Amino acid sequence: MCKALSINSLKPDLFYERLTDIPFQILLDWKVKGIIMDVDNTLLSKTSQKPDKDVLDWVLKLKQMWDVIIVSNNIPSKIQRASNPLDLPYIAWTIKPLPWYFTKALKRLKMKASEVCVIGDQIFTDILGGKLIGAKTIYVRPINLAHEMLWTKGMRIIERKVIKQWTTTL
Repeated sequence: MCKALSINSLKPDLFYERLTDIPFQILLDWKVKGIIMDVDNTLLSKTSQKPDKDVLDWVLKLKQMWDVIIVSNNIPSKIQRASNPLDLPYIAWTIKPLPWYFTKALKRLKMKASEVCVIGDQIFTDILGGKLIGAKTIYVRPINLAHEMLWTKGMRIIERKVIKQWTTTL
């Protein structure tokens, strides 16, 4: 039986301004073994050709401790801007938040949902997808809102209202 989702059931476990603000100790405390990560506006902006140096350094350190995979709605050539310099596997053409693609990532990681953390910049794709499979979730603010698709811009309006409700109660 499918449980109805409420706004509060979508709430990420943690919020951070930037990916590089996430302390590894949190992931250690959660006993996480793997990370499922988004690309656009999480690892790099939509128009960047490669991640910033601080993001590269952070992810390279992350990879020393955890297995990491990218799950993205984008096409392979767009994902490879981040996956190639970071030497990360990826799953492209997903339809997040559908759980099937997150489950596929779990199989590639050879882990259970309780052993992973999903990190991303969108509540209704990354965070919802992570919640639907039962993973820990971390929301990071989008790197750059310029150049987003019309659909994403519309969802950001709703997302801002939802996040404002949560952050006023933090």
